[in-house]
Amino acid sequence: GTVTTDANPDLRAERLTGGETGVDVTGFQGRLEVRGIFFFNEVIDPVTNVPCPTAMPLPTCPLASTGTTQQRQNLGRTTAPGFDLNEVVSITRHFQLISGYEYVDAKIDSAPGLGLAGLWVAQVPHSVVTFQARYDDPEHIVFSVDGRMVGVQFDDAKNAFAMGRFFVMDAMASHGIWGGAEIFAAVENLANEEYLIAAQGGQERGLPIAARVGFRFNFPKR
Repeated sequence: GTVTTDANPDLRAERLTGGETGVDVTGFQGRLEVRGIFFFNEVIDPVTNVPCPTAMPLPTCPLASTGTTQQRQNLGRTTAPGFDLNEVVSITRHFQLISGYEYVDAKIDSAPGLGLAGLWVAQVPHSVVTFQARYDDPEHIVFSVDGRMVGVQFDDAKNAFAMGRFFVMDAMASHGIWGGAEIFAAVENLANEEYLIAAQGGQERGLPIAARVGFRFNFPKR
């Protein structure tokens, strides 16, 4: 793209302090399992890419001749409280439904002199939803359909380049041949959804619909 990212010899090491707690509940004779995890993370001196000043560039952060120049710099502090919820439903011995939801409020608490306090941490969406329907019968076929919905996020520290929410669905099937060998086929992005994985310095889109087939051998466990 048009963005140049410079290194910074004066960076300090990041320091993470965090904790989590959770619950795990099963019911209906083990056919239903629900897990919840609550967490809080704090990072002191987090490293992120910050646009170089346009008026008086720093000696280590010069202006680019074209496009935008940014440099890796330490912020003051970021915090990320949130939770994960997961559910597994065993419909039959071979068929399962799995779903999950994660919420994380990752924000910049302090960034002296950079004007970034209160903004979202770059490339961290607040919400992600996942699901999977899986049929697992190794003697015949293993088949799964997976989906994920990723919420709005920003591609830069100043939250100027937004990337909208998207939903992608994949499918995969495999069949054992002999021993630990199997053949498989997979299709990614079944609906051929167009979505951004980068927006700063030019838009970059994620993988379009794609299929692959292959052969896999799993060594037996000792």
